[in-house]
Amino acid sequence: MIVEFIGHGIKGNKKTVGDYICSSLNDNTYNSFTAFSAFTKMSGINTIKEELLKAKADGKSIKFYLGIVEKGTSKEALEFMIENSIPTWIFCTSSSIMFHPKIYFFDGDKKTRFITGSSNLTKPGLFDNIEASTLMEFNPTDTQGQKFKKQFLNYFETILDGTDQNIEKLNNDVLKDLIESGFVFDESQTRDDFNYTSKNKDLFNKRKKNTFKKEELGDLETFKTRRGSSMYEDTVTQYYLDNWDGLFKEYLEYSEKENRKTVARDYENHRLYTWYRKQKIFYSKKIIPTEHFEKLEKAGFYFGDANELMWQNIEEEWLDVLLDAILDKEDIRMNHRYVYKDRNLGTWLVGVRQANKKGKKMELKKLINDLGFYFKDTSRSTKDVIERFAQDLMESEEPSKMNFRNRFNNQVSSKKNKISIKLQRKVEEAWKSKFNEDLKWEVSSRAVDKTEEWKAFRYDKKRNPEGKWYKGKSYLGNIYEWVYHKKKDKRKMDLVIDKFNKTELEELKAEGFPIK
Repeated sequence: MIVEFIGHGIKGNKKTVGDYICSSLNDNTYNSFTAFSAFTKMSGINTIKEELLKAKADGKSIKFYLGIVEKGTSKEALEFMIENSIPTWIFCTSSSIMFHPKIYFFDGDKKTRFITGSSNLTKPGLFDNIEASTLMEFNPTDTQGQKFKKQFLNYFETILDGTDQNIEKLNNDVLKDLIESGFVFDESQTRDDFNYTSKNKDLFNKRKKNTFKKEELGDLETFKTRRGSSMYEDTVTQYYLDNWDGLFKEYLEYSEKENRKTVARDYENHRLYTWYRKQKIFYSKKIIPTEHFEKLEKAGFYFGDANELMWQNIEEEWLDVLLDAILDKEDIRMNHRYVYKDRNLGTWLVGVRQANKKGKKMELKKLINDLGFYFKDTSRSTKDVIERFAQDLMESEEPSKMNFRNRFNNQVSSKKNKISIKLQRKVEEAWKSKFNEDLKWEVSSRAVDKTEEWKAFRYDKKRNPEGKWYKGKSYLGNIYEWVYHKKKDKRKMDLVIDKFNKTELEELKAEGFPIK
């Protein structure tokens, strides 16, 4: 995940929220843009108008959710949305609680970007004011990023789907009603952009400009503990002891419900999070009451680094995925293309293998081996391929002679001169023990690999102008039966799958060949 602070208005920062919105709208990585703004003015829309309309013309999904308070959002801004057929919803309520988020959400197949902070859709908000925002960017495999996205979508669900009682789709009738009821005015009569700053000079001249004196601020050390209760003090107080049992019970309920031993910093019950932190602080200071420690230890409380535990949990999740794949008898591949149950298992295995080469994550490698998966099993080296052939043959209780012969013809026979005599004997002995006959290294004409002839057909524009891999016998000729069996039998397709590039594999998959 990429996280950046965006600040403008101080030090003449060049990259503003407005700049990031414009560049994101121009970025074809994103195919949708969703904006939340409390105050929206044409002054702000004008700064992103060119990029916004181009993105719309390019077919990107664009939606706006705008707050409506008296003289907050301008008539011109709403008219622009209607005139350009940009889907817009307004949030207008009789409640004193206003719609106040400023969120700019860009989403795509390969990347997601959030910009959240203080910037409204006004020119000062996007470019000029002293504002502070956070940019977050992550891909579909980023678990923390996907969690954030899910939380956003869940929290604003009734806003986004238009079912909230205060949400209304903008059209000319709605705009007319907002104007007549006194909510929406011309931009020159709105607040935020014009009235506030124009009065600043007059009001500022009336100030006494008294300077705060440091000594008048009080004892800062004492001030740190004045936050409502002594739960914040780093000592075991009577207040803490009186409340411990109740909070411990809440922790047990939370732990069972969330299936975790740590309390998240952003958990809605901040009092429980504070209590959780106290246990770790008192444990590290060796002042935790023995009775409390024993109860916590029995409950499985984690006294170590929560970040370290998070990575342990992530690794445990991946180990579970790998175990499921092994139990499903998956042909597990250690490459970035291999996906199992919508999880990029191949990419994770590649990462572990690369870490192992640097001497890291060796304990994780051992756990993976304990599950019955060995990294060398995915190696494409000649020695490992043939070792794997011999091992699979020996471990097979009722091996299919035809299947192993096909595999031998495609993967082993032509490599006889590239392997040691010892490995040759190992293959021959495995064959003899299973089929009670001597192994013939020569490939019979009946078992000849026809992959190259198949590829020649695929790229022959005269015989095959559509560029198909599979057509009738009148087209494929004498390789029809051979190709037919590759389409109907995954095991036979697997024998030649290594001879195709990524594009070719995608084409074969699209035509119904058994490729994952």
